[in-house]
Amino acid sequence: MEQLTYDPILDEREISRVRVFKPLRAPRPQEAMVLEPGTGALRAFRHGEPIPGARLTDYRRMYLVDIAEHRLTLDFTLLSRDHTIAFNARADLLCQIADPAKVVERGIRDVSGALYGPLKRMLQDVSRHYDALAFHEAQQALNQEMRYFSGDSAIRLREIVIELLIDADEAAASGREFRDRAREQRLDDMRSDHRLERLRRDGVEGLIADIAETEGASAALDRIQAIEQNERNELVTAWDSLLRNSAEPLEPHQIAEAQQRLLDRYTEGSSAPFGGTRPRLRGSLAPEIGPAAAPPPLPPPVRATPVEARADTPSEETAASHGAAATPLEPPEDEPPGGAPYAAAPPPDTDGGNGADRPRTSRVRGFRTGDPER
Repeated sequence: MEQLTYDPILDEREISRVRVFKPLRAPRPQEAMVLEPGTGALRAFRHGEPIPGARLTDYRRMYLVDIAEHRLTLDFTLLSRDHTIAFNARADLLCQIADPAKVVERGIRDVSGALYGPLKRMLQDVSRHYDALAFHEAQQALNQEMRYFSGDSAIRLREIVIELLIDADEAAASGREFRDRAREQRLDDMRSDHRLERLRRDGVEGLIADIAETEGASAALDRIQAIEQNERNELVTAWDSLLRNSAEPLEPHQIAEAQQRLLDRYTEGSSAPFGGTRPRLRGSLAPEIGPAAAPPPLPPPVRATPVEARADTPSEETAASHGAAATPLEPPEDEPPGGAPYAAAPPPDTDGGNGADRPRTSRVRGFRTGDPER
């Protein structure tokens, strides 16, 4: 049974100076007698100790003090690091009067009241360093502080145990909230796993299908058209960047090939879900959304800047001014072997100028017809 406090002075009365027939007797076990003389300090006597002057002395008052050991319970409210939040602490301890004379001298009639202030100051100096969330750490530190505390010369303390309390209703409510939150998180994880599995299986088209199911076919088509339009804008931007920022000028056939690819991607193919707004998709959604809008017109192609003539290339007038001097004396590298010298003079006309005996030269360079040896 918990004992909150007790009065250590069991009896207090005045005594006569002459006690011939009623002398002072020694106190019972677990009790002490404190005598107050007319002058001088108080004197305490325990069980079995003789009392000098039991019949005739100068004692004026007698106190009977309880010196038995009692187990007490004290409750404290200890502030945490945040002064707006406090710990509810309970101290369980064994208490015993060590010096009855000092207890009488101090006038202690409530042991718990005498212990409450000093103990709370000691515990408060420890609890103010801990946050309310550090519940177990704070309790351990409080018990460590009280481990070697034994009270003072008047009251002896031992086996001090500090316990931080939690309100029962608050604990039950927080427990229910924790279980509800844990259950909700498990359900959310199951839903998330299902969505991830469907996304891995169906990809972005699965998301578009969810949008069509929840928001309608028109919303799904709007999403697809938005993705497709962004893709077209990126293609146009890439095309413009290629023409403007190319390190070397592009040849006309390269420009034509790139432009054709851009036109194919812009007007036909698409990496949007379901291939973009293709006839198959438009036909499948036609009963709900009606005819699809025509694709936006393709922007005019950007022409490459003509390449300026190189300064080191000879002009036609310069080449004509050199005349025959520019004719090479050696055949080109692709001349087949066995042919006549490339710049050799034509053979003399032996048939009177009609060229009957002269072999004819083929249009294919390096081959001649009419040669008997061939």
